[in-house]
Order: sequence, then structure tokens, then C-alpha cells
Amino acid sequence: ICTVGGTPGTWALVGASASAISEIEPQDLGVIAWTANPALDPASIAYTASSRAGTLLSWAFKVPVSGTINNINYPIVVSGTGITNAWLSIYSMAGALLAQCTVDQSTNFMAAAGVHAATLSSSLAVTAGTLYRVGLVVGAATTFPTFMSAGGTNSGTYTNLGLTAANFMAGRYGTAGTYTALPSGFTPASNLAEAGLPIFVMT
Repeated sequence: ICTVGGTPGTWALVGASASAISEIEPQDLGVIAWTANPALDPASIAYTASSRAGTLLSWAFKVPVSGTINNINYPIVVSGTGITNAWLSIYSMAGALLAQCTVDQSTNFMAAAGVHAATLSSSLAVTAGTLYRVGLVVGAATTFPTFMSAGGTNSGTYTNLGLTAANFMAGRYGTAGTYTALPSGFTPASNLAEAGLPIFVMT
């Protein structure tokens, strides 16, 4: 609305402005949840194979609206090498295995850059306002794949800022070489902190 006449005059906005990218919720785009907004300052992250292979990696996500998860979708920026036994899953924040993908993702982790989907063995009903974790075990790897992640320079330093191990947004459980399959549960309080938030989108 014009508040002061002139050329061009003084104009004031009436009503709310459009939402910023940071305010977009998963349901706005027709997905259930994500570990991080894929449209917000995308970067990339690759974990060191020698210390991560055979551990359980996990990343927290919140479900804004109740729904059903059938797939875990993830973008690979640079393919990994020498990967075997790559398994994705959904855990509760307390560390209980809720659902898992029964197809080894090793081929996708070593494929060309692109978006891949890991289908859960059975659909998982999730509750609005609840926190869950994406879990990943890679039994062996020469190099990990580089995942698209949230945040730019130095953002990984702040991933778990002020959080205790049980509430880490990004954590690692167990020592290298422990797992070639998903554990049925783990103790989040024993997590080691991880930097960076790879983007996993639940549909």
C-alpha cells in the first residue's frame, strides 16, 4: 500500500511476507521428514572409512505431521569405493530398531552421483512431534561416499552444540569393525559426537 505520495512514493507491505527457505517444513513438499532441509545451504560431507566402517552412524530427525515412512532417500555427491554391507534403518531416539531396509545399499553408495532410495522392509507409522534417528551401518569401506549435507563452512563444528550424547543430532556408536549388520538396539548415551548432517529424506 502507498503511504506517501510521490514518484515512486513510499510503499509498505500489507500482510505476511512469503516464508523463507529455512521455514519450509517437510510436509510443504509432500515428504514425511528430513534430517536437514535439502534447500538450505547445501554442502557435502564424507566420513573417514577407517574409523566409521563397522560402526553405527545415526542422525536425528523430527516428524512434523503424523504419517508413514516407506523409504529413506539420500543424495550421493561423490561415490565411495570398496563398500560392503551398507544398511539403512529407522531407530527411536532411545535406540530401539523400528524398521530397516533389507536391500544392501553398497551398490548405490558406489554408484555415480545422484539421489537414491532405500525401501523399508515394512512401512513405519510415525507420530507428529516425535524425534527418531536414521541409522547406517557400513560393514567395510575403502572410502565412504560423500553425502549431500546441510550447512557450509565450519557448520559441522556446531552440529551437537550443547547436547548430551543421548541427544546428539549426529552420533557414532561402537568401535570400527564391530558391525556388518544393523544392531537391534544401541545405547545413545554411549554415542560419540559426529560433525555434519547428511541429508536423508523420509517418504
